[in-house]
Amino acid sequence: MNRRIEAEALRQRRGQEGLILMGCGGPLDEWESGINDWLTEEGILLDGTKFSDITPFQYRGLTCLLFAMTDDVKVDVGRLAVWRLKSHEVFGGTWLSDFLTNQIGMRGDELPDAPAEQNTERGSEMESPPSPGKQETISEPGPDEEPQQNQEVIAPC
Repeated sequence: MNRRIEAEALRQRRGQEGLILMGCGGPLDEWESGINDWLTEEGILLDGTKFSDITPFQYRGLTCLLFAMTDDVKVDVGRLAVWRLKSHEVFGGTWLSDFLTNQIGMRGDELPDAPAEQNTERGSEMESPPSPGKQETISEPGPDEEPQQNQEVIAPC
């Protein structure tokens, strides 16, 4: 398990995804093993993999855990999404990307905070990455249609 961080430090994880469980009282190592075992039994964690990048943090007086979806963890994301919805009332589970937007107030086009010297050196040369869950599309006009401007399409979570 990683060391405890401040909730604001999650901004550094923008562009990554993970599962956040809220209200994790008691020994955190029991949460780590218990959730990993449960997700394995449910067929969500595959091929004997486990969440190992787990970060505790405090938010609104609750102990929360971020289970980061790293490349070494094989997850059936569809089953995890259903599990998260079914267990939401108990664990307050949410996706990291949703937590950053809805709880921390980070816009999708915001870059994570960088140390001051990096901000000064790079300045306005940095481009914002595309917002997660949003795509721009250009529609080709038909023979009898006017050309249209770019339209923003919001992909489902």
